[in-house]
Amino acid sequence: MDDRQPTAVFNDGKTAKAQAVRLSWSENALTILDQDGGLVAKWPLPEIRAVPIPHGSGEVRVALGHGPGARLTVRDADDIAHLEAVCADLHARPGRESGWWKPYLGWGSAAVVSVVVIFTVIIPQLSAQLAKIVPWPWEVALTEQVEPQLLQVFGGKGKGYCDGPGLSVLRDRVEHLAAVTGFGHDINLSVVDSPIANAVALPGGRILVFRGLIDLADDPNAVVAVLAHELGHATYRHGMAGVIQSSATAALISLVLGDVTGGAAITYVAETLIDTSYSRDMERQADQFALDSMAEADWDAAPLAGLLTKLEEANGGAKDMDWMSSHPATEDRAQEIKNATHGTGRSMSEREWKEVRALCG
Repeated sequence: MDDRQPTAVFNDGKTAKAQAVRLSWSENALTILDQDGGLVAKWPLPEIRAVPIPHGSGEVRVALGHGPGARLTVRDADDIAHLEAVCADLHARPGRESGWWKPYLGWGSAAVVSVVVIFTVIIPQLSAQLAKIVPWPWEVALTEQVEPQLLQVFGGKGKGYCDGPGLSVLRDRVEHLAAVTGFGHDINLSVVDSPIANAVALPGGRILVFRGLIDLADDPNAVVAVLAHELGHATYRHGMAGVIQSSATAALISLVLGDVTGGAAITYVAETLIDTSYSRDMERQADQFALDSMAEADWDAAPLAGLLTKLEEANGGAKDMDWMSSHPATEDRAQEIKNATHGTGRSMSEREWKEVRALCG
């Protein structure tokens, strides 16, 4: 048995057990021996590299190369000095092998694809399903909280709403559409005194029609068809799905940005209700609902095609707050509406149409 005392501690990198060892030096290698003189490991001197260790410990920790594996903690001052003298590359930094970037490129690409799938597929699909189970009173309460902000954004005059016999006409028509389609909830329609040519369906069966849309329309059936379209959004609960999607998106962004207060989430929800921008699939779904419900009521939906063209001209192709912001191309939609129209009747009399036109004075 060798009586020399161990001067270092060896860990094989496979277990947590530490082994007291002593060192033997040759011209090209460091031999690590156990207390009985048995061979533990033999490391070529050119491959020995220093491993970071807390300053002030008086020790030096080394490994064979820069990768994971065994570690040797040297405590003896003479051995430390010898290490420094014979290991020319002891403090060399890790080099980058050819193609070192390929794993990072693969991981990065996978991460980007994952994020895209989450935001464009998973969250939208999950939001649509969750919207169906949200209690209806919750939707109503949400809209009641945000509607005053909507009126400020849309610039309604005075108290923001128009009142008169024409309002009863519009409410009667949308209630009739709700009845023939089996909507099953109360519809709350108001006309906003704003020049914006727009109509929006908010969560909870709240529909806002803007004076600018009525002023632009040449035919009452066009306005009623727009109401049918917005009723479609309410039926499929697109507004609530948009809120859930924006909230989920904002929550993820908040985590990334460290916004633990949720301020980003609140902003995204407000913007969703104000912008009322739906996916093209949602818009096509609402379009089809409008055509079907107008046919059920035996009202001609063809005038909607002319209104779409006028809306596009009035907005100059702009996408801000106009009713067509996320719809398919206007020309294609107009033709589809004409081809798919089955109703032939008028949705209101000349007297009623005049009352609607005069609703905001």
